[in-house]
Amino acid sequence: MYSWPLTGEIKLYTGNASSLAKDWVFCHGQALSRGGYQRLFSVIGVSFGAGNGATTFNVPDFRGRFPLGLDPRRNETAGIRYSGAANQTLSIDHLPAHAHNQGTFIIHEAGNHVHRIYDPGHNHGGATGDAPYSGGGYSMRPSGGGGNDNGRHAHSIPTGLTGIAIADSGNHTHNITGLSGTVGSNNSFSIMPPSQAIDYIIFAG
Repeated sequence: MYSWPLTGEIKLYTGNASSLAKDWVFCHGQALSRGGYQRLFSVIGVSFGAGNGATTFNVPDFRGRFPLGLDPRRNETAGIRYSGAANQTLSIDHLPAHAHNQGTFIIHEAGNHVHRIYDPGHNHGGATGDAPYSGGGYSMRPSGGGGNDNGRHAHSIPTGLTGIAIADSGNHTHNITGLSGTVGSNNSFSIMPPSQAIDYIIFAG
């Protein structure tokens, strides 16, 4: 059991800077002198930032952050400065399977197509029927006497079918344009759990 904090140990702190005990510093990501804080630098090195790269180094920055236990199985290393976000916007890959209402669509006219006509070639034939005279026979009257040279009659002409056929419409497509019904506004939302803000301090002695 130790009676003195370990160098690099981090605690929660509810006080202010004026009441902070000796050898404790806030975990605000600030740069400290490598020479002035040799013991702390020997423990954390540049895991949380190399400062100016020569004479300073950075302490952890817990402003707006929660600590997370290191997991070697995920190849995590000490000093991962930031991960996660307080706000998130869902992408399509994050959405559950769902359907949209039909919205508004426009069906365009039929695509180009043809109708085929089959005509085997044909003709119309027939013959007139005989026109029988009346029982009285045929007679002519002298000029100026009037009369007909034949009685009333009719001729019949039978006709045949043409054999022409029109095929069904050829294959074609209709283009549909438009949008399905839209929902959502792409606004991000908070995923921050209920929390109480408080300072973290690290022992540098």
